[in-house]
Amino acid sequence: MIGSNKNFVHVLFVEYLVLFSIIFIPVYTLLFGLKKSPFEYTLSMIGNWYGFQKSFIIWGVITAVLLFFVIIHIFRRTKFQNKKAYRFLYFSAIFLILTVFVPTIHDEPIPKELRSLDFNIHAVLGVLFAVFLIVSLLLFSKYLSLVDKELSVKSFRLILFCVGGSVFTLTVFGMTGIFELFFFISLSVFLLIINKDLKSHRKV
Repeated sequence: MIGSNKNFVHVLFVEYLVLFSIIFIPVYTLLFGLKKSPFEYTLSMIGNWYGFQKSFIIWGVITAVLLFFVIIHIFRRTKFQNKKAYRFLYFSAIFLILTVFVPTIHDEPIPKELRSLDFNIHAVLGVLFAVFLIVSLLLFSKYLSLVDKELSVKSFRLILFCVGGSVFTLTVFGMTGIFELFFFISLSVFLLIINKDLKSHRKV
């Protein structure tokens, strides 16, 4: 009885931690993005141009860790064991952390060529983070068809909304914080809905 109670408390704690993480990610991202106008500056510009570099790094590391934790939890809930999906997820977290450690601008004067190189590396790492994460989630969405085809379709549509909406905001607003905020907020909505549906799913 004691062992079962401890297990119940552990499961309940993890569930609340997952829910907290899903909510915390977009809220934290929004709070950081609103330090300056997200219509004019990307998150990295806000971090590196206005003295928030340490805050930017902390945001990136925490977001990467929480995303990894939540998605791994969702994967394990459904007994999803696709090694490729896990590898893509691992690398996406690494890419996000590396992204925030590569500044788009330096305080000290450096050659323009080096500034351009830093910016390119930063941009490539950011794209790799998003691509690897989305591929991992798409593989999971495909697997969900074995659990519940309706849930799989909903998952795919939510991912499509996240990607399509991000591309749309990027097209309309350009490379600004709005594009990034939409991506992380819509991603969190996806995780919140899928996690909720899986909790109430009898077969899982």
